Amino acid sequence: MPSCEKCWEDSYARWRENPEKDRMEHYNDLLRECAGNPCSPEEQAGQFWDEENRCDFRLVKINPTERKEREEAALTPDRDKILTWAKELNQRLLDMHPDLSSDEAKRIMFDAEKAIDRVMALVVIQAKEL
Repeated sequence: MPSCEKCWEDSYARWRENPEKDRMEHYNDLLRECAGNPCSPEEQAGQFWDEENRCDFRLVKINPTERKEREEAALTPDRDKILTWAKELNQRLLDMHPDLSSDEAKRIMFDAEKAIDRVMALVVIQAKEL
């Protein structure tokens, strides 16, 4: 299977949960896991998907100037996607119900909530500037 943008992104999430393995190991695990049921061409291409030609534009012969422009456009942050991500992350965190039986756990959660609020505010500010 060619490189898969979806699996590469998913490998980052796995690495965050299990940093004992490096990201590439998680990526290879994902490729093995989905070998019988590979990601769609659109998922594999990720931000490099060309809707008009229905393919990964990196695999199409195009002139170098156009390729560079398309790659830069694909890697430009998408304001709506960033805001959606921030909202989803915030909702997931709100849905968590950790055990707060100790004072230390309560303090840790309080500090974490403050840090998350600061990060979310920064994400929204940065996204609005796009």
